[in-house]
Amino acid sequence: MLYPTQNQPLLFLVLIIVGFLCGILFDLGNLICTLAGRDKYAHHITYFLATTLTLGILFIVNLFMNYGQFRAFVIIVFVLSLILERLISKFLWTKLVQKCYSIFNKRKGAKIGQKEKD
Repeated sequence: MLYPTQNQPLLFLVLIIVGFLCGILFDLGNLICTLAGRDKYAHHITYFLATTLTLGILFIVNLFMNYGQFRAFVIIVFVLSLILERLISKFLWTKLVQKCYSIFNKRKGAKIGQKEKD
């Protein structure tokens, strides 16, 4: 019983990292949905696969790190880190895409302006 108690700080850290990685998995699912043209079936399939993989990853990590003992803190830490990653990536990717889009449009506009002058 003492070893799992000493292992809990490491488990917290691993759960936070796994929560962030699973959030990235959902971001990849959104990217696939966007590339698929916002197809309704692709949306459902990618979210189903992302959810299944997330639950499988959580189960395997909990099995190896906490000997398969699901406790409330395991689920709470994982869900909070997943939500935190989703919020951070939402603002980060939104800002990054907006900047890239504005830079692309400025360059495209400059090239069009040069062609009109020629």
